[in-house]
Amino acid sequence: MVEECTAGYNDASFKGTSLDMLHWSDGLFGYVCNLSSITSALSPFLPLPVPQNWSIDSPNSLNIDALIAAYKYGATTPAAIIKAIYARISAHPQRSAIFIHLIPLAQLMEACRALESAFPNPATRPPLYGIPFSIKDSIDLAGVPTTTACPPLAYTPAVSSTVVSILTSLGAIPIGKSNLDQLATGLTGCRSPYGTPPNPFSPKHIPGGSSSGSAVSVSSGLVSFGVSTDTAGSGRVPAGFNGVIGFKPTKGTVSFRGVVTACESLDCVAYTTRTVACARKLWRLTRGYDREDRMAKHLPPVQRHVDAFQGIASGFRFAVPSESSLEVCSEVYRRLFSATVERMIAMGGELVRDETIWPVFEDAGRLLYDGTFVAERLAGLPKGWIDQHEQELHPVIREIFAAVKKRGLVAEDVYRDLHAMMR
Repeated sequence: MVEECTAGYNDASFKGTSLDMLHWSDGLFGYVCNLSSITSALSPFLPLPVPQNWSIDSPNSLNIDALIAAYKYGATTPAAIIKAIYARISAHPQRSAIFIHLIPLAQLMEACRALESAFPNPATRPPLYGIPFSIKDSIDLAGVPTTTACPPLAYTPAVSSTVVSILTSLGAIPIGKSNLDQLATGLTGCRSPYGTPPNPFSPKHIPGGSSSGSAVSVSSGLVSFGVSTDTAGSGRVPAGFNGVIGFKPTKGTVSFRGVVTACESLDCVAYTTRTVACARKLWRLTRGYDREDRMAKHLPPVQRHVDAFQGIASGFRFAVPSESSLEVCSEVYRRLFSATVERMIAMGGELVRDETIWPVFEDAGRLLYDGTFVAERLAGLPKGWIDQHEQELHPVIREIFAAVKKRGLVAEDVYRDLHAMMR
């Protein structure tokens, strides 16, 4: 009896195991086994099928599920994948603008050998076995400098951030630390002393920020996914500019411990992937309450993640910005936006036409950038650091912080904006 075939109806009252046997009442019914044990027993004698059309050179070869399948059926190995993408990175003419720090190949090969030795049986491999990923350089990786693209603030952590520790425990392999807008401040991707990561679609267009290196590393086929941060679009904007997926989980549901803060009350760990399914997988694997993260929260009782519309046939409601708000966008963008709205309606969505909804989001944006909340970026730095190191900052970042200081904000202003946000 194959256990997977009876899952769902073969409960404890029906099945009991003794010496790996299945019994019904007093009579012997058969032997208990599972698919993995069958696969392990037969694999030395029968060659496993290779996934059709899989190739390291195909556009989707590094998708998490595609790569896991390739490993499972013997089409490739973690060592072969790491060698291939390392060669791809090394040959990239602007690799130093994408990665601030690369893990040495010899160290990566040792990690691959350990992984392959520990999990020879595909059925027992962890869910992210051999999956290569990049880490935004504001997120700690043990033994590797964290710079936030600001060399004067660089340090080398002794332990990895919680999210990176979870990912590596699940079999994922960190390739290196990716570039970002300095101090995670900006949405352009052009504010780093290490250069601007190249948009793979057009040298005339910016990569978006602040998680620029993360998005470019995924879009350029250098890693399977990137772990980054998102405060007010830092993960989603560059993903959109590079044709990949950017996902910002509900704040506090993925631990932020071991990550340099920009605006701590708004910061979130984010994921950059090639598909929504990959983002969903990473979210499910890493979410959870971390009692040592002071911004952590227990998961809400209702679904609020990328899989929230499993019962999409029953319909959902959504709103969009007003036509006047969209006038600042290009004609091409407006056309694509309209096509997206039509597609959501075709999926069963109901478009809510309420002109009072969008201004709430515009007001929140102004509070963050034109109000007092931007001062929280200063609070994330050592007290007095800006005064001492102002000239060492990127010119645009220096200008932003100077403007914040010039406002002369006081506690009264902060409370007024907090009250405005709660209206």
